[in-house]
Amino acid sequence: DDASSLASRVEKSDAGEIGSYYKQYYEHYVTALDQGDKADRAQLEKAYQTAGVLFEVLCAVNNTEKVEEVAPEIMATAKDVQEKKEIYTPYNILPLDAAGASQSIMQLEEVKASVVALGNIRGLNWPSGFDPQRQKAGDLDLLDWLRAMFGFQRDNVRNMREHLILLLANNHIRLHPNPKPLTMLDERAVDAVMSKLFKNYKTWCKFLGRKHSLRLPQGSQEIQQRKILYMGLYLLIWGEAANVRFMPECLCYIFHNVSILRISNATLFLLFNKMAHELHGLLAGNVSIVTGENIKPSYGGDDEAFLRKVVKPIYCVIEREAEKNKNGTASHADWCNYDDLNEYFWSSDCFSLGWPMRDDGDFFKSTRDMVMIIIAWSGASLTEIFQKDLLYDISSIFITAAILRFIQTNYSLKFAKTRILIFKRLTSIEMLKMGNFKLYIYFITLLYFVSGVLDLAINFPGYHRWRFTDVLRNVLKIVVSIAWVIILPLFYVRELSFVPENVKDMLSFLNQVKGVSPLYVMAVALYLLPNLLTAALFIFPMLRRWIENSDWHIIRLLLWWSQPRVYVGRGIHESQFALIKYTLFWLILLCAKFAFSYFVQVYFMDTQIWYSIFSTIYGGVSGAFDRLGEIRTLGMLRSRFQSLPGAFNAYLVPTDKSRKRGFSLSKRFAKVTANRRSEAAKFAQLWNEVICSFREEDLISDRKVPFHRCFNSEMDLLLVPYTSDPSLKLIQWPPFLLASKIPIALDMAAQFRSKDSELWKRICADEYMKCAVTECFESFKLVLNTLVVGENEKRTIRIIIMEIESNISKNTLLANFRMAPLPVLWKKFVELVGILKDGDPSKKDAVVFLLQDMLEVVTRDMMVNEIRELVELGHSNKESGRQLFAGTDEKPALVFPPVLTAHWVEQIRRLHILLTIKESGTDIPSNLEARRRIAFFANSLFMDMPRAPRVRNMLSFSVLTPYYSEETVYSKTELEMENEDGVSIIFYLQKIFPDEWNNFTERLNCKESEIWENDEKILQLRHWVSLRGQTLCRTVRGMMYYRRALKIQAFLDMATENEILEGYKAILTAPDEDKRSQKSLYAQLEAVADLKFTYVATCQNYGNQKRNGDRRATDILNLMVNNPSLRVAYIDEVEEREGGRAQKVYYSVLVKGVDSLDQELYRIKLPGNAKLGEGKPENQNHALIFTRGEALQTIDMNQVRP
Repeated sequence: DDASSLASRVEKSDAGEIGSYYKQYYEHYVTALDQGDKADRAQLEKAYQTAGVLFEVLCAVNNTEKVEEVAPEIMATAKDVQEKKEIYTPYNILPLDAAGASQSIMQLEEVKASVVALGNIRGLNWPSGFDPQRQKAGDLDLLDWLRAMFGFQRDNVRNMREHLILLLANNHIRLHPNPKPLTMLDERAVDAVMSKLFKNYKTWCKFLGRKHSLRLPQGSQEIQQRKILYMGLYLLIWGEAANVRFMPECLCYIFHNVSILRISNATLFLLFNKMAHELHGLLAGNVSIVTGENIKPSYGGDDEAFLRKVVKPIYCVIEREAEKNKNGTASHADWCNYDDLNEYFWSSDCFSLGWPMRDDGDFFKSTRDMVMIIIAWSGASLTEIFQKDLLYDISSIFITAAILRFIQTNYSLKFAKTRILIFKRLTSIEMLKMGNFKLYIYFITLLYFVSGVLDLAINFPGYHRWRFTDVLRNVLKIVVSIAWVIILPLFYVRELSFVPENVKDMLSFLNQVKGVSPLYVMAVALYLLPNLLTAALFIFPMLRRWIENSDWHIIRLLLWWSQPRVYVGRGIHESQFALIKYTLFWLILLCAKFAFSYFVQVYFMDTQIWYSIFSTIYGGVSGAFDRLGEIRTLGMLRSRFQSLPGAFNAYLVPTDKSRKRGFSLSKRFAKVTANRRSEAAKFAQLWNEVICSFREEDLISDRKVPFHRCFNSEMDLLLVPYTSDPSLKLIQWPPFLLASKIPIALDMAAQFRSKDSELWKRICADEYMKCAVTECFESFKLVLNTLVVGENEKRTIRIIIMEIESNISKNTLLANFRMAPLPVLWKKFVELVGILKDGDPSKKDAVVFLLQDMLEVVTRDMMVNEIRELVELGHSNKESGRQLFAGTDEKPALVFPPVLTAHWVEQIRRLHILLTIKESGTDIPSNLEARRRIAFFANSLFMDMPRAPRVRNMLSFSVLTPYYSEETVYSKTELEMENEDGVSIIFYLQKIFPDEWNNFTERLNCKESEIWENDEKILQLRHWVSLRGQTLCRTVRGMMYYRRALKIQAFLDMATENEILEGYKAILTAPDEDKRSQKSLYAQLEAVADLKFTYVATCQNYGNQKRNGDRRATDILNLMVNNPSLRVAYIDEVEEREGGRAQKVYYSVLVKGVDSLDQELYRIKLPGNAKLGEGKPENQNHALIFTRGEALQTIDMNQVRP
């Protein structure tokens, strides 16, 4: 078997052959790939990995053949390869290794500044033996020091390092005024990030009456380092907390105890390490009084120490409580969820846990360990009395009986049978005069008592979580309610005989209330005082907000009486202005109701009718002021299309000018004129991207449809030229707006017999007709100037053009030119443009004849008076014996075919469309979805919205999509599977979207029967169907429009005027070598998009799907490969041996697609199975640490687009 290979072998042995190949591979391939800033990092990383494998094979063959040693030059090469392998490590967004310094994103000033700030490790004491190679190379930073001190995981540190750098960088570049120099991190950026990160922590400390642990040193040079250390520590705690992230105040407790070391003066001055004081002690260099050594963290800095000693115990508590859930069948009162456990840290009792946390603390005790004495009563337990349904039934029985008794005693039952409320017949004085009002008093006070009992009963199932203050409040409420049950009836029947005389004088005014004891009125006033206070607080929400956030003890006592003191939800009320608007709305509504009440009354239903009327009116007025629905149809779009570039530049193109604020009933934007070509060009880039996305989604066709024996596609009719020709001196609009305008103008001019001004007035009545006529005339001149190079010919054309323009300016065109032959000239020109469009070199003679015919039509048929210079030129041509446009080999008169550039082809195609289309473009586009999107896009530009900042100055954000096991891409089998009615998915979609199906087959350039014969086309078909269902593929495609929009907006921000006029398409279609250059505009756009946008899909079962060979894993991998910025986070379940036995270990993993494979970026160990309870929140929570930016948007799979 080896005979064929041995014959072609050059070296004497296999080892020599492999060594020779290894050397050639390194010199001719690896070295060739390594081209500095133009190097393809992914290919280079793969090449070094391959070289490393080849060297391992070489060493193994050498050992087999007993060769003593490898050649020295190969060993030197292998050493270089090994060093480069360590350098070229996988990265997520920022290549923070030495090889990534030349990447475009690392050249951004804000990123450079953040990286330098994290690298400031001056003055830090490192533990001996921690990563000596990186210490020697100077590659360590502040987060590495935190890892060494507290035992965080390596990949957690890598992940949070990138996260913190991006946070600092985005805040740094957004500062105003801009920091100088930009490559030095500004203190304002650090403060901004720190303020957001520690806002909840500081509020928590204030709520518990504790001083926060963010202590800064005196030296100004160390302040920024200390702040970054605090932020890094908090992010590392958050990144490794796993399920504990659902308990934010628990994280605050952990950080509070980690960040500063406190020393308590105990009996032997032992250290009491509160994990809220360790970092400060480490940085301050505190020395232990007992050992005399530098203070160390309580849990040590061993590998995974933080996970094992801090997170794991808390996780075990959560896990035990989740087991009581019994898969959702248990009552909520029987177990504690995340929020219930987190409430433990809303009280200062949490500090009794100490640091290190005591295992016997209250938090670590199961609720089942708590004991309660149950008292037997009538054969049932006491708790059964407090069940909600039973209590409600009992209460309703007593309340109903009391009301019926009250009605029966005072009125006959026949009044009770009417639909009019009986109480409206009574005034308060009449009710006070009733002889049996004592029953009513008992009833009211009894309700107050029932309210206290109900409050206790409803909250009773959670007795195991009650604190002493909760029990005290509920008991006191019942006691007070019993007191009111006694006091009110007693004061009603008692006189003022036992009241002192001076008090009687003060209460003399109460004698005016006949038949009622003044003492009772005073008691009622005291009884209603809390309700009056509540009403006052409702009227003034700002006062209520201040009271709820106040730390005064008297206010806390009052709030404690009314409701349990909670940490969240305090001070969340409507603004005063919103309350006033709401109140006015109902006042006006009720006034209208009462004004018409005697004429139109449907009992309580008329209030609902008036509410419907007023809400409709208010909504309409509000929508009108917000300018909703200004463009609802394509007809309205056509009429206002010329305002779109102005609106686009006003809102979406950043400017240094301040925007004028004010109110206006009209929303008019200045039309873009020819001298503002760059503004029109910016809008054209965005408009064309929208149209191209329609074609990619098969909403419009690129198929040539007949228009008066000419064929043009919908896409051609919707696109605007990417590049703007400065010689045209006009703004070019989409051809669907200008369709049929030229033929109509020709017929109008050929039959017109009045003055020039009247003709031009009729043309200008239609703005798009005016634009079409002007553009065709300018394009006519451009075509002739491009084709004709002969001196006599150019002079002839120049004379005719000058004559025409002179007559136009003098309004004498109709007097000196006959318009009847104009259609003949148009037909000749159309034939010429058609030949230029095809670009066939064999038709040069036809071009010459057409130009001669056109010249003859103008000079003989259209001109009324001959021009002397043209006559002289004609005589000179006769004497030379040469016809115009014919030329000779030595002196050609024409350049045909002209130089074919993208701009020339685009202009000729557009000119041909304008000249030939006779049908109106009102039905373009024909697809209803495309029409809806265009109308929605145009309408949004007229809405009142803030100006868009530059992309580098905008907020960075991430999108998170949870995914479990839903469809990713439909399989071929699923497409053909029929339901009970015999209808398959593909058949259904073909009938629902017939035009999109035709556009799809046109894009594949094949018939339907041919699709099933090719695997690649079947894959395209699967994607086409999946993009019309609720699949992950559809959601990913929609979210990637975010990145696409950011790139084009960054292009408008960063490109020069010449680059904008050349078009965005020129950047996208640049050669691959230019794209790989890290200094190219393409690379800079990619860098800015990466800096601002991240998309993570939380596919928690992706690891199991890969191991089981599930098709969905392959589909997810294809999505990552086709969308390089997509990241997939999943939970990997592996078996590892720990302590001599195999057990399941869980990891949170982030991967990306590289070279048709998934590349692991981060692997962070979890304390256990992340799925506790429902599972959906945990799926999003484990991936949350892989998101980036200052904002997060969660998009479910049924939400298609942003």
